[in-house]
Amino acid sequence: MASLEEPMPEPSSMPIRPLGISLDRPGVYRSVTSVAGMSKVLVEDWPKDQQGDAWRGAVEACLRALEEQTNPEAARAAFIMAARDAGIRVREG
Repeated sequence: MASLEEPMPEPSSMPIRPLGISLDRPGVYRSVTSVAGMSKVLVEDWPKDQQGDAWRGAVEACLRALEEQTNPEAARAAFIMAARDAGIRVREG
C-alpha cells in the first residue's frame, strides 16, 4: 500500500510573531505575520540597491522555512537582520 505524503502547508499557515517594516514612508509600518508575507516583501518590495548578502540570506531562510527545512522563527530572525543591514526600520511585536 502506497503511503501518501503529507501536503506542504499553505504559506499562510506558517505564522510568525508579527513585525512591522517601514519601507515606503518613514514612520509608516506595514505588518508582516507569515513567512509568505516576508517572502513577498523581500522579493517584491525590497529596495534593489539593498539586496546584498543579508538580503540573500533572508530569502534563502524564507525558502527553507517554506520547504519545512527550518522553522519560521529562523526566517524571521534572518529577515530582521537583513532589514537592519539595509537600514530599514523594523518593529518587533
